[in-house]
Amino acid sequence: MTPTTTGASLRLRDVAIRYPDGSTPVRGTDLDVAAGEIVALVGASGSGKSTILRGIAGLEDVVAGTVELDGRDVAAVPTHRRGVGMVFQDGQLFPHRTVGRNVAYGLESAGWDRAR
Repeated sequence: MTPTTTGASLRLRDVAIRYPDGSTPVRGTDLDVAAGEIVALVGASGSGKSTILRGIAGLEDVVAGTVELDGRDVAAVPTHRRGVGMVFQDGQLFPHRTVGRNVAYGLESAGWDRAR
């Protein structure tokens, strides 16, 4: 039996992420992950691990560099069109939404309407 590779390759090149307050917690970051490879980001609290993941998912603005999924730069692609899943540390899907709207998001994405 031949193993199959699933997933997408990921490449970050010279990525910088800036917060709305102007601070730049991530800069000059490079990362290569082959399709099907499992990777863990390990570092001290506040070192930028979650910020990098949020940048890959499109939840933080990548202000420099490239974020490539399968060779395609997605830095300017909207979050919902990237095909990236993420589990948040604090359990919130979208921090700007209420709990009810966060729960509804998954149902709406699956095609459920309010009547169900």
